[in-house]
Amino acid sequence: MEKYVAMHRTLAARFESIMPMLTQVMSAEYHDPDVFVNNYGLLFALQQEGARSLKDDEFDAWLRINDPDLRMNIVATGIGIRIFENLLNNYARK
Repeated sequence: MEKYVAMHRTLAARFESIMPMLTQVMSAEYHDPDVFVNNYGLLFALQQEGARSLKDDEFDAWLRINDPDLRMNIVATGIGIRIFENLLNNYARK
């Protein structure tokens, strides 16, 4: 249990740092594509860290009960990233 509390604390802090970046990636006007790529890369890495934690079935079950909002943020951010990557991949094929 204490292990999950520590994992949760770390994950919650990481995802708190994601939210402003996610807002910027969604709504900012980028004059330099490198800034967008850098922000997106960091967002992707942070989301992957969160997704890896959900692969621990016991922690995932603990999180469903103790912080379902954080769990949903991890899942939803992953879905958004995959949709965006699919869009880019399809656009690149044209």
